[in-house]
Order: sequence, then structure tokens, then C-alpha cells
Amino acid sequence: MYDKILFHKGFILLKLLFILFYSTLLLASSQKISVQLEWKHQFEFAGFYAAIEKGYYKDIGLEVELREYTQGIDISDEVISKRATFGVSSSSLILDKLQNKPVVLIASYFKQNALALAVKPEITNVEQLRGKKIMALSYEIDHTSIGVLLKEGGLKDEDYTFIDHDFSIDAFKAGDVDAMSIFISNQPYFLDKEGVKYNILNPADFGIYSYDLELFTSEEFARKNSDMIEKFAKATNRGWEYAFKHKKEIIDLIYDKYTKTKSKESLLYEAEVTQKLFKTNIFKIGATVPELIKLNAQMYTSLGLVQDGFEFSKLLSSYIFENLKYSENRDFQDKNIIQNNIADLTYEEKDYLKEKKIITACIDPDWMPFESLQEGKHIGLSADYLDIFQKNLSVAIKVVKTDSWMDSLEFAKMRKCDILPLVMETNERKEYLDFTSPYLKIPVVLATRPNVAFIADFDNLDNKKIGIPEG
Repeated sequence: MYDKILFHKGFILLKLLFILFYSTLLLASSQKISVQLEWKHQFEFAGFYAAIEKGYYKDIGLEVELREYTQGIDISDEVISKRATFGVSSSSLILDKLQNKPVVLIASYFKQNALALAVKPEITNVEQLRGKKIMALSYEIDHTSIGVLLKEGGLKDEDYTFIDHDFSIDAFKAGDVDAMSIFISNQPYFLDKEGVKYNILNPADFGIYSYDLELFTSEEFARKNSDMIEKFAKATNRGWEYAFKHKKEIIDLIYDKYTKTKSKESLLYEAEVTQKLFKTNIFKIGATVPELIKLNAQMYTSLGLVQDGFEFSKLLSSYIFENLKYSENRDFQDKNIIQNNIADLTYEEKDYLKEKKIITACIDPDWMPFESLQEGKHIGLSADYLDIFQKNLSVAIKVVKTDSWMDSLEFAKMRKCDILPLVMETNERKEYLDFTSPYLKIPVVLATRPNVAFIADFDNLDNKKIGIPEG
């Protein structure tokens, strides 16, 4: 009996030693990386804290160090020079790219910039700031949406008195300045707590769009470590999902482990506003949206920091991580998939095509860049795909001339054409058409006039007129 007890204790001890050895081995094999933050510790970086605390980074073999911002640091240079593995930047990251810095965007979190102007309650528009005192950072005037707001409001530098920001609400509270730059996730809490009356001039409300909280790395690191970056981004996004579902837990973590600069109450206010700025009801966490990037690039053009006329699609090919990762083999893969699918035909299908000899197609004659008929010639994306189909089928495809998309649908109903190369499946159309699996996915977006504010929520469309193609 005594021997059995000794054996049992020895087995437990051996098991504990094995667990300790295995844990030490895992720790030793973890890859150490660093993330340079764009500001001090606060809920703005909650996803990173959660991913560390819940072991999401550890699960993929990463030991992550978060570095607070210190005065004078250029975040892009920190990453490009390899002093930091990753960086978290503001909307100015696209400006760095436009100025030929080798930065690569991995994930984009704030879908609306938190930067705005708090103004005295009697001020309701930009013109009323003429002759007033504005407290801000010079960088904000020269490089952000606030600068565009003032410029498009007709104000030049000499039209107002610039006061360098002291990072306090005291001057605004005392009435020494008429406006001050704020982050809507931060200062309104303190203004409300002090009972200060104010209005907010938010660039987004004036159709001036920019974003914030951009996770990035250097182009060199991205090309050499694509698998690790993909896992790191997924772990970070997972951290954000957890942080939003467990705000109070992460706020306790920030307060107890990282900083006591802000109260838990103010951190909760920041957390609620931050989640709204992520716009998770529209975008996936971390999604990179080319249309939003383009709006931001246009902002810097408006500020005169870059020349207009840059080739945007070429810019995105090396700026967005997913584009960089797949750019070299995407075209080959797409064509190869199509060719393999066409080659996999039954004998009956091949005999049918042999007897058919010519396939007739109806298109939308005026839908560029997707498809069009110009001087009797079929052009656009569908023309390129039909060329690929013809080469692999060894059967000619002839486009039947129609005057409109509605005519093309009628021709299809009357069997005057065999196929519609670009048509969306609907219940009505399924009554007279069979549909393949999609070979081209095209996002549907809302287009507005330049002076219309960015529409990030369908609630903003109340009482608006929307035009859509007939059919």
C-alpha cells in the first residue's frame, strides 16, 4: 500500500515537471514582437490588451509588447526602421504611403475619426469661427480633417487666432478660447461632468471623411511574414470582439495593469463611443475598405500635402496587406479556376456544344466598366471573361445587340439569346433563367454628390431619394 502511495505521488510530480517543462519550452519558442501605440494607454487599444490577457497571442506563439506613445516619436519610422514590429497610426498612414514610405495597412478599426472641434454653444457653423480663438495642435490644422473643415468653411490661417493645445479643457471652460480640438471618445465626458455647455463641429457631419486606429507594418516585414501577420491580425480582431462584449472586465484590466490616468467611469464612456466608431453594424472588425481609404487620400489632396492624379488602384496593390499578399498570383488563380471548371464537362455537355456551334449572349449595352456595346464591339469585364470561355470551349460566343438592359432581359425570356454573362440572381428571374455559381462578386455601394456627408448607416437615408437601375 505504501509503495502504491509513493508511486502515485511520484507520477503526479513527474506530470507537474512535464507540464512545467512544456510551458517553459513554449515560452522559449514564442516570437517576441512589439506594437508602437499612437497614444497613451486607454480603451482605444482594448483589443490588444484583451488579446494578451486572454492568451490569443500566446496561442499563436507570439509574445507581444505594447509601447506607449512618447513625445517626438514618428510611428511610421519606428516600424520602417525595425525598432517596432507593428504600429498603430492615425489616418495619416495613407499620407505616409502617398509620400512613398514603405508601409502596409493590415487592419483598420475606427471607421470614423474621433477628432472634432468643441465650440461655444452659440457657434453652429465654421464661418462663425472667423476672428475667434481656436486651440488645437498645429499638426491637426495641417494634416487632419479639422484643417479641411476650416478650409472648406472658407477660413484661412489669418482668419482666426491659433492657440497651441495644452491637453486640458480648462481654457475652454474659462472662455479663454472659443473652440478646441477634441476626441469625441474622450473630452465630452469631462465637459459634461464639469457642466460646460458646448456644440461639436464634427468634420464627418460636413461630408469630410477620415478614419483612425490603423494597424500596420513595413512592406519588407509584410512580404517575409505573411502567415504570422495574418494570425496576429485575427488574434487582435478576436481581442476586440472580446473587449466589446466584456467592457467592464477590460476596463478593470486597463485600470489595474496599465494606467490609472483615467477613471473607470471615463473609460466606460470611451468604450461606448469607441464601439460606435467601429461601426460594427456595417463593417467587420478590422476591415480595410478601399472606398474609405480613397476618401482619406482625397482629404490630403485637399490640404495640398500630395498632388492629385495618383493611380489609386496601383497604390492599393502594395498598401493593403491582403492585396500585397495575393497580387502576384491572383490573376493566374482566377483564370486557372475558370479553365478547370470548363474542362470538367460531361460527354453530353460537350456533344451539345459541338452541335450548338454558336452561343448567343445578351448584355447591358451601357454598363461600364462591367460591359457595354460601343460601335458594335463588346467591351468591359464580361468581354474579358467571354474571351476566356470561348478559348476553352472552342465554341464562338456572339453578342446579340439590344438597346437597353430591359431589352436584354426580354430577349432572354423569349430565348433570343442563350446567356446573360453578368446578371444577378433574383426570385423573379429564376422563373425563366438558370444560374451558375457566381464567378464575379461586385459590391453594391451608394454613390452621392461630393457635398453630401458620408453615409455610414442606412438610418441616414430617411426621407432621401435613391435612384436604382430599372429591371
